[in-house]
Amino acid sequence: VYERAGFSRCGPVLDYPDSEWSVFYEKSLA
Repeated sequence: VYERAGFSRCGPVLDYPDSEWSVFYEKSLA
């Protein structure tokens, strides 16, 4: 769903811990 909206997977954001239960996405605004 997110990929179809233009998001792509990325690594953990700021100091959020990486986990097998977490998925992180990013989207360029420019």
